[in-house]
Amino acid sequence: MRSARRTITPAELRGPHHTIADVVQTEGYYHEFRIQSDFGTFDTAGRSMLAVRLHEVDERDRKELKATTLVIVLTGKASSAASKELAARGWRLGRPS
Repeated sequence: MRSARRTITPAELRGPHHTIADVVQTEGYYHEFRIQSDFGTFDTAGRSMLAVRLHEVDERDRKELKATTLVIVLTGKASSAASKELAARGWRLGRPS
């Protein structure tokens, strides 16, 4: 067993939508990482697959944000959940001047 802090970079260890479990198993040639994200928990083997999974987590978040924004633009309305999500990201809702 190894510590994730000694194996990967701080940006890989924790991001806005994920955290890597500190315990890393090494079976054979690959480190096995556990990713805890806003979208679920995933196990991955190897640093290259870890990079792929972290990219997928970031992309999924971007797509959800785009979908929420598109609904607001098309309808002119935002649900309270969408409003809270956008506010948490530092966005403000309002009519253009």
